Amino acid sequence: MIKTLDHLIVAVNNLEEAEQNYQKIFGINPSWRGHHKEWGTSNSLFSFQNTYLELLAATGEGMGAQLVKNKIKNDGEGLMGIVLGTDDLEAVRNKLIALGYSLPSQSNGEGINTNNNSKRSWVNQFLPIELTRGLFSFIIQHKEGHLPEAMKFSDNAVKKLDHVVIKTNDADSFIEIYNKIFRIRLALDKFIETWKRRILFFKLNKTIIEVIEEKDESETPAR
Repeated sequence: MIKTLDHLIVAVNNLEEAEQNYQKIFGINPSWRGHHKEWGTSNSLFSFQNTYLELLAATGEGMGAQLVKNKIKNDGEGLMGIVLGTDDLEAVRNKLIALGYSLPSQSNGEGINTNNNSKRSWVNQFLPIELTRGLFSFIIQHKEGHLPEAMKFSDNAVKKLDHVVIKTNDADSFIEIYNKIFRIRLALDKFIETWKRRILFFKLNKTIIEVIEEKDESETPAR
């Protein structure tokens, strides 16, 4: 069903400044610079061997710009969401509807690389909160064009993103969604005594989604 952790989204205030900082951290140049006119956002993408990272900034007006602004206002710059990949979005959509979930219509997207005017197109399926558990996430199927890979990784460059960490107060709900519904392999489910925490590892396309359970009985599960 879900084949890849397609990419991670990092919300930033100043795209140019953030791009320069991440170039220093990763040791590679961005593979793509583009904008989404209808969403009011601009982005810079860094390609790795297993996934890619998207720096996203609000540069206009639209739903995307508002999401970025709200994230930064509430939590500051940083990880905004994760995007899961599939090669058959229609089948995924039909399965989720058959399971009783109410889904919005699919959304077509197009990106233009401002470096060379190359184009990519894709289809997104945004998800209800019952499936996202408060974490901004959606499912994507790429249609046309491709994201250029980094031309060459030097010895001291970052070649892949090993894992992303998510916190939750209900690990069992994550297992129900990510493993039983999305069919992502649950590689580890363990209680770490020294941390007094339960951790989960979901693994796909050589990338780990690490989920750390932190119980808080006073709050309703948010993610």
